[in-house]
Amino acid sequence: MLILHRRVQLLQMTLVDCTREKFSKYEQLLNDAGQKPEFWDVVVITARDDSQKSIFDYQISLKKQRHEVPSFVKYIVISDPPGVKVGSGGSTLHCLEYLANNFGQHSLSQWKVLIIHAGGFSQRFPSQSVLGKVFLTLPCSKYPIQMLEALLMMYISIPGKMNYGVFIAASDVIFLFNEKGNWDFRVPGFVAIAHPASLKLAKNHGVFILEDMISPWGKYRSDPSSPAMVATPKCFLHKQTAEVLKHKDSYLPTVPI
Repeated sequence: MLILHRRVQLLQMTLVDCTREKFSKYEQLLNDAGQKPEFWDVVVITARDDSQKSIFDYQISLKKQRHEVPSFVKYIVISDPPGVKVGSGGSTLHCLEYLANNFGQHSLSQWKVLIIHAGGFSQRFPSQSVLGKVFLTLPCSKYPIQMLEALLMMYISIPGKMNYGVFIAASDVIFLFNEKGNWDFRVPGFVAIAHPASLKLAKNHGVFILEDMISPWGKYRSDPSSPAMVATPKCFLHKQTAEVLKHKDSYLPTVPI
């Protein structure tokens, strides 16, 4: 029990140190007037409709004036198509089509693009139904920041780990991870980020079933402060029951979380 507690504390300390480093890098990014650093070429933020798009555009213009976001980045707000809502998947395809039509097919093979899905209704957070959760204020720095800046901070190391392409993020998730180690997004195809979780949590989210469930898991458990590892999934399950997850060999009952 003491060893487990120490390992958990070690993991927390590692994430805290990494997060502090990202905050520091982001502040340098805002204050550096010299050569353009390795960062996103384009940040796309999706909006629910044209009305919300106009609000998002105004908020971003204010942030640029106040030097709260990097000025050298192209910020594009894209509203979802009218009519039936297409979800994050349909919105992603709509964004890719918009970029290709307005900037040429070559843009997607030459730019590093961050897409932040922010066009939800915020039904469980009605106070953010107008501005959206991407402009939710967080008291997590020397000065108040909003989710947009937090996301740019959290993913500040990703552009340096990819040649070009699109990275998709949610506007209501702060994903803490150790950016150190020999891993990147330069492998052709789709690359996703995941983490081990309890069965209770997993059944309400997306789950990747790995080709080899034992080796990566054992390595992760042996040193939770170690950097992220690369693994190959054989399938993906979304919000399935505990019984289905067990049947699909996604659950290791001999190794409790």
